[in-house]
Order: sequence, then C-alpha cells, then structure tokens
Amino acid sequence: MADGNNNSSSGSHVNASSQTIRRIQREIMEIQRNPSSNWTAAPTTDSIFEWHYTFKGPPGTEFEGGRYHGRIVLPSNYPFGPPVIMLLTPNGRFEVSKKICLSISSYHPELWQPAWGIRTIMEALRSFMPTPGEGAIGALDWPADIRRQLAKESRTWTCKMCGVSNDELLPGGDDDKEDLPPQEDGAQNVPKPVAFVALGNEEESAGSPEKVTATKTPTKTPTEGSSPEEQDDLKEDDSREGRVDDRSSSAVARRRPRKMSVFMQLLQLPRTTEESGLFLINIGILAVIGFAIALIVDCFRHPPEALMRPSGQ
Repeated sequence: MADGNNNSSSGSHVNASSQTIRRIQREIMEIQRNPSSNWTAAPTTDSIFEWHYTFKGPPGTEFEGGRYHGRIVLPSNYPFGPPVIMLLTPNGRFEVSKKICLSISSYHPELWQPAWGIRTIMEALRSFMPTPGEGAIGALDWPADIRRQLAKESRTWTCKMCGVSNDELLPGGDDDKEDLPPQEDGAQNVPKPVAFVALGNEEESAGSPEKVTATKTPTKTPTEGSSPEEQDDLKEDDSREGRVDDRSSSAVARRRPRKMSVFMQLLQLPRTTEESGLFLINIGILAVIGFAIALIVDCFRHPPEALMRPSGQ
C-alpha cells in the first residue's frame, strides 16, 4: 500500500485549499490510529488525493472470503465534493476500472454530505456488494457461483501499482470483529449503508430525503499528543460540519411547508420582489372579481330602463 504520510499533490489538485489538505491529513491519521480489521485504505505515494483500498467480502454472501482492491480519487474541493470510486479486482458486482454509480460517488453530488469520509465510503461500499445492480452504471449482476469463484481468485490478485497481493494487504480471517474508534457520548461510529441509487430511480431517490440514510461522522476529540494547531483544526472542522448538517436539516424542512389557506397566504406580507409582484397580481384579480360581482348584483336590483319598457313603445 502507499505511504500515508506523503503530503504531495499534483495535476488538477494543485489549487486545493489548505482546508482540504488538513481534512485529508486528519483522515489519514485517524485511520492509522484506529485501523479496521475489514478494510485498509491509504493514499498513494504520488498524491494524497488518490487512495488505494482493499476490503473483505461481506460474510454470509457470495463474496465471503474475497479480497477486493480499488481506487478512490478525491476532488480538489473535498470534503464538499464526492469522490470517484473504482474497483480493480474482478468481482462480478461492479465493472473493473470503471467509475461506480452510487449515492456516495461522483455520479450523485447532490446526495453527498461533507460529514462523510473515507471510513464512511469503505463501510458503505462493503454493504453495497450483495445488493442488486438494477442496471446502474458500472453495475453487474453475475450469477452467485461465478462470484464465489472470483472471491477465491481475488486473494492472490495483485495490484500493479501497489505490487503486493490482496492477501498480503489484508490478511486474516473473515470472522474478524471490527475494531471501532473510541466512541464519545455513546455515538454510533459504524456508518450506516447509504441508499443505493440505480438508473431510473435517481429522481425519486434524490427528491426524497427519507431514501438516503445519512451518517454523521462522530465528533473528533484531540488526543493527548496532539499539537495546538491540530486541536484548533479539529474544532474548526467539527463546527463547519455542524453548520453543514444544520443547512441540510433546514433544507428538508423547507420541502415540507405547512399547509395554509389562500386567504391566510394573502395576509402574509411579501418578503421578496417576486413575492411582491405575485401579491399585487392577486390583489388586482380579487378587485376585478369583486367589481364584477357588484356590477351583476346592481343590475339585478336596478335593471336598466330599456329592459323595463314594454316592447313596441
């Protein structure tokens, strides 16, 4: 695997902000302090924006016993933009070396949340393995027996860039229990699966907040050996993620406005130029309708003289 301490960046990531660099460096340190027994991930020696990962196939599925290797390419505006995710090991669930279409990938930036990170991506990716492809971009629905055979062969599969086999990158059995990071105030650190988005269901899933199970990254606490700069960065990152979650909650609330009668809506004072225009139009329409009704009533009460005269006079 690549060295996690390399801080270089290249190509399109030259203009990445210091905030992005700090966020990635914090994730590197967090993964090194609290490694998972089910997956491993680290940036390459060329750029901290390109990561290589290996994870174990979920137990109780046709992927059990397998080791799957892939790439994650982080955008220059990370964590405010979603990553590109690819699998390199043949697996029968996703196409090899092609961008994966999931609600946590670059195909659906409208569903991405800045609170998510590499750990969230890895846990969600494992949970997606046994789900049906349903025609999504880069998805496969190969038979279970072929997937089991590929799972056996995946142990010896070797990444050309890393130069080692999957079994060397992630040794151990498949019944290993997850070593979770320290929890604070009983918070859940295991990311929940993110709703799968397939072609044809994109509009429905994107428009319904209930269909996407968002997982908030647990609040980070400075360790005993942390420097003052790291502690300040952690506080800044936590406050920023809190503001993002507040905006997400308010956006969901705006999608469900309280029902209000037309009369009550008219009584509300306009707050924008557009609302002012609509308000004046509604008042004008009501005035015309009222004038027409008054004219009709007056005609019935006081008919014109021409209608009252007998015919022939």
